[in-house]
Amino acid sequence: MTSGTDGGSERIFGYPRRTVLLEAVRISYAIGITGVITLLVILGLFLLNSGAIEGIESLMLLLFASQIALALGLYIYDRRHERDLIIADAAVRVVRPVAALIRLLRGGGP
Repeated sequence: MTSGTDGGSERIFGYPRRTVLLEAVRISYAIGITGVITLLVILGLFLLNSGAIEGIESLMLLLFASQIALALGLYIYDRRHERDLIIADAAVRVVRPVAALIRLLRGGGP
């Protein structure tokens, strides 16, 4: 026996190891998806010539608040569903066609 613990009884901060890792993955997916959406919004503002937009400070404050709300919303949405990591599944469904299109355009083939 190895120091009296088996693989199923490992605990981190008093919670089962699987639960802690699952929550960490949920948090990182929520933050990652929020970051990508924010990047797209900022890129859109840059392409629209953000110098022409009045009150950019209030817009950035609104963007920051919406980032926090979106990340929390994605995390809570994923927690409420019975399946594990539902937002990760959705992200994979979006990323795979985009990656295939990029490979196709680069000449790599499907």
